[in-house]
Amino acid sequence: MRSRSLLPVAALVLSLGADSQATDAGPDPVVVRVGESEARASELRFLLGRLHEFERETYGKTAGEVRRGLLEKRLVLDLLFAEEGKQKGALGKAEVAAKIRAALAQALKAELERSFDAKLSRADLEAYCKSSGGEPADAGAPACSGDLSGYRVVIRRTRAAEEMERLAKELREREVKQTDYALLERLVVRTDDSVAPAPSSQR
Repeated sequence: MRSRSLLPVAALVLSLGADSQATDAGPDPVVVRVGESEARASELRFLLGRLHEFERETYGKTAGEVRRGLLEKRLVLDLLFAEEGKQKGALGKAEVAAKIRAALAQALKAELERSFDAKLSRADLEAYCKSSGGEPADAGAPACSGDLSGYRVVIRRTRAAEEMERLAKELREREVKQTDYALLERLVVRTDDSVAPAPSSQR
């Protein structure tokens, strides 16, 4: 039997605008807290920024309605289901652990790309364009002039990938403490994608 039921709506702490107070101080206050899970203003801004126009209309007509609708109809539900999943032991599931690891790795790569992108100057883009043999779309225009945004994407992705490779080598040498290769050899994958020890040869 569960020790507590999932939180009632009255337990949700909302911070949506001037008519309500943030749940904590600082530049990134908590917007909603559900059990042990919480979402901050930065997450709500991120989700709002990714909404297409037709999606906005499903949440409300005014900016305030859209913010509240997104929070109550999507973010709060995500937090509620996350809490329920944790109570049911989802964090101990292999597939959940794999998805969390993949998400964290992708977040690191995205952060590296943003960092490299912020340091790129127009001169950097032109130099890369020239070194890669780039040609202008307009034959009458100077080489490597105009819109070089495509090169910006290539550079930041390339540099981020190189940094990820460097980090992998550094972290592997420092952080990998133990690998059970004997156990690895005994594992077999069943058709249901779960892993079990290899069957014994003895009968």
